[in-house]
Amino acid sequence: MVEYELKGLFNQNTLSTSDISNNNNYNNQQLFDHIIRGNANSEMLTYLLNMNHQRLNDFKSMHQYNYGNFASLMNSVEQYNEIENDETILLPKPLRIKNKLQQVLKKRKSVRNYIGLSCDLRELSTILMYSFGISGRKENFGGIVASMRYYASGGALYPISVIIYINKVDGLKKGLYLYQPMYHSLLPLNIKTQIDINKLFVGSNIDVKNSSFFVFYKYAISSTYLKYGELSLANILIEAGMMAQNFSLVTTACGFGSCPIAGYNKRFIEDICNLDHVNEHIIFTESCGRNGNCQIFCVNSSFS
Repeated sequence: MVEYELKGLFNQNTLSTSDISNNNNYNNQQLFDHIIRGNANSEMLTYLLNMNHQRLNDFKSMHQYNYGNFASLMNSVEQYNEIENDETILLPKPLRIKNKLQQVLKKRKSVRNYIGLSCDLRELSTILMYSFGISGRKENFGGIVASMRYYASGGALYPISVIIYINKVDGLKKGLYLYQPMYHSLLPLNIKTQIDINKLFVGSNIDVKNSSFFVFYKYAISSTYLKYGELSLANILIEAGMMAQNFSLVTTACGFGSCPIAGYNKRFIEDICNLDHVNEHIIFTESCGRNGNCQIFCVNSSFS
């Protein structure tokens, strides 16, 4: 049996070496030392060093977008980007959430294990509406009326699409659906191909078998780069965080548990969603299921 400690592999006094040919031989503490000294590359550090750096062409593009009121124009015709056909599923009216925000904030936590009971279609409708849907609030920008959502978005572009994998929801087949917020509907994307959900996430700490559904945040670079350029990445990562917090609070209020998941199989999910891996990317994921410790906080009526 090899005595690793005696061989010096855990010696904290030997962090610095000049041989960086194989970073896999290091732990993160050792690799961090190399990165700070400039002996190893880090995509994260490179991004942070250049974060918020704006070029002249970025300022030109942002001014052009703002002066031309392009965001409002695109918002006003967003409904025409959504598909209504025989396969489109119009979601029922959402339930009214009766719980107070303070109570929800206290109860919110990441939940990775579920009891396996299915989600009702109206409960799914409620979660999607108040997490990602149209709020009903209208704003007038230069004579153009734009529809707002339940979360903030840089320039009101709303560049992140929500793809749902349905696992245990009454009345819906298992598979991938696109949430269409303007019509509050689901468009089937891939419900005929059997998908191995055990490949969705890295590791085994998420109870995928008993989950009700999963959320995949899809981002297309073209949806923001034309205005914000390199500033786009910061904007969409912040926006994804706000969407995830919305989702976490709404699922808690509706008696479900959810968990934000950064450890997902990006290539696999993009493949099953038929994304191109260049312009289109999955930037974050979440799981959701019934939690045995949760209390139901929705009442059987809709907002007026």
